Amino acid sequence: MSITSVPQTPNEFRYGIAQQIALGTAIADDAAFVELDCEQAEVNYGVKQLDTTSSHGYRYKTDNDIITHQYGVSPSVTLSGIANHNSIDYFSYAFCQSVTEAVATPYLKTFIVHASQPNFSDISAVSSAGQLLTVVLRDPEASKSVKLTDCVAKSLTYTWSQGEPLRYSVELVSRAAASFSSNPSGTWTKVTSGDFFYFEDLDTVQIDSTDFHLTEFELSLSQDVAPIGQDGSGNFADYGLVNKQLGFKIKVVKDADWEANLTAWTTNTAIVGDVKIGTGTVDGDITFDFRGKMNAETGAQKVYDDLVSGELNGILTHDGTSAVPLTIGIANAVDRTWVTA
Repeated sequence: MSITSVPQTPNEFRYGIAQQIALGTAIADDAAFVELDCEQAEVNYGVKQLDTTSSHGYRYKTDNDIITHQYGVSPSVTLSGIANHNSIDYFSYAFCQSVTEAVATPYLKTFIVHASQPNFSDISAVSSAGQLLTVVLRDPEASKSVKLTDCVAKSLTYTWSQGEPLRYSVELVSRAAASFSSNPSGTWTKVTSGDFFYFEDLDTVQIDSTDFHLTEFELSLSQDVAPIGQDGSGNFADYGLVNKQLGFKIKVVKDADWEANLTAWTTNTAIVGDVKIGTGTVDGDITFDFRGKMNAETGAQKVYDDLVSGELNGILTHDGTSAVPLTIGIANAVDRTWVTA
């Protein structure tokens, strides 16, 4: 640090997202962004290294033996925090890539994991045709912010525990080398503080239509983001979203009804679960409807806490006809214009 520099603290950094209207076109610095409440995060720049072997008269490496570059890189950043009514829908869309939105308040957004993927090169507006995000890590110094373009979610985790609001962690992956000299100057609208999904507001917790008291709930969603082609400017041209892995854990207070889950586990039977605040008709409602098969080793087990719990671990699955692995509903009274253009 030079003697004229002012030291920085982590709390001075800010994090913003905005939805793009085209592949390869980042949201401009002077445009509007949604400012997140999230934990501090650093970018993985994805810088590549070439190690060459050459004869140059020395027994150790020279500068020319080590070459770092940013051709075909996939920078990423992992954001995490308490899920907010007015931002968690962006992350749900960034992973699922399939949404329908009601035309009237509270603008219920219904997400399912896309069976394949959108055609990202066809995106021409903010719509339900697929989502790409511009992400900015805003430095307190001018023209030193980091910007990531064309971001999609490689992974998304929701966790809900007794006495805690819903939390999230999302890994966003870019298609191009990061910019280190962004200078945000547009309006940054901060999500409303305290607009959280509190555990105690849950009014539906069911496994196969049987009611339980929830202790913990987790959804862990991941996919590989495979590079496609080249764009003539040092980046790859498009994404392939492959190898979707969707997992769940639900832990409830064990009672006389819980043993039915042991039967489902040992007889190769899929279970259906519902964890909900409301039904999607009121601002602040959130619903998770899921189905799947339990894991062989840890599918259904008793946990001897102060109260005995029953924990189910498994993989979200499609039934092969019409029942999708996961449906997420979020009603937040914000019109995202996520309708087909």
